[in-house]
Amino acid sequence: MYLKGRCHMSYTTLQDFYQSLYAIHVSTGFLAHQICKASEALKPSYEELVQQLPTEEHLHVDETGAKKNGKRHGTWCFRRHRFTLFHIDSSRGSSVLEAFLGREYSGTLSCDFFGAYRKFARLSSASLQYCWSHLIREVRYLAESKVKKVLRYGERLLEQIRLMFKTIHCRGKIGEGTWYRRMFDHREAIWKVAWHRLPDDNDVYKIAERLWNER
Repeated sequence: MYLKGRCHMSYTTLQDFYQSLYAIHVSTGFLAHQICKASEALKPSYEELVQQLPTEEHLHVDETGAKKNGKRHGTWCFRRHRFTLFHIDSSRGSSVLEAFLGREYSGTLSCDFFGAYRKFARLSSASLQYCWSHLIREVRYLAESKVKKVLRYGERLLEQIRLMFKTIHCRGKIGEGTWYRRMFDHREAIWKVAWHRLPDDNDVYKIAERLWNER
């Protein structure tokens, strides 16, 4: 399971692995059968974690496109600090979140800006904490633009985000009240920069709207 799932070895690579290291010849059919047996043995533990998901107050969720037997699927990942659960589904839509978490879910999802999460938040009581890494990547893209106005806009916004993270890393080193006041000031500064002197650029408008609409 580890070599197949974690190390991404194909069945033929696994064959070579056992032949080279242990002088054991195994067929690909045997290997596939063993993987299935291990999966069945882990099924009760997997189902237990599925039942636990709706009770978690905070989950990190992500999905990515994948193919299964040549057809488009999505690989979903639900992460908590004690466990990580993967699920392969034919859908990358909000229906998967509804199925696993339910419309009664009132916790917080850390996620990217994918539309399925926003739709699920409208259908449920969930709160969304958008991933700063995704947003920073897009702002850096602006800061590397060949259009000077776009580049300067990206640099200004990136600097305000850097200052905010400097304060974030000071938490516990300064008073809690001072920390919250500084974070409030950073939020206002980021909004101000995001909506001041906007270049005529679609990517700039998208960033500005996200920062304002999603808060």
